[in-house]
Amino acid sequence: MATIKILLKHTPLKDGQYPVILRIIKDRAIKKIYLGMYCTRKDWDEVNFQFKKSHTNYIQRNRVLLKMKAKALKIIDDFNLQGED
Repeated sequence: MATIKILLKHTPLKDGQYPVILRIIKDRAIKKIYLGMYCTRKDWDEVNFQFKKSHTNYIQRNRVLLKMKAKALKIIDDFNLQGED
């Protein structure tokens, strides 16, 4: 079984923003996928793993995050149905 989380990377960029990543863990192997979005710590909700209302376009960005997570879950389910690892 794989686990999926959307997180901020721990190290900031030069402008102080953090890249948003999709982290997938399967059999203790970690795969990080950069989503091309950036955020500051104050605009990121650590509990719900999404953008806060203080971030510009937070509704659209959170929708994109949900679609990315759903796409990753679908790929994992397809692999499980086909019996692939």
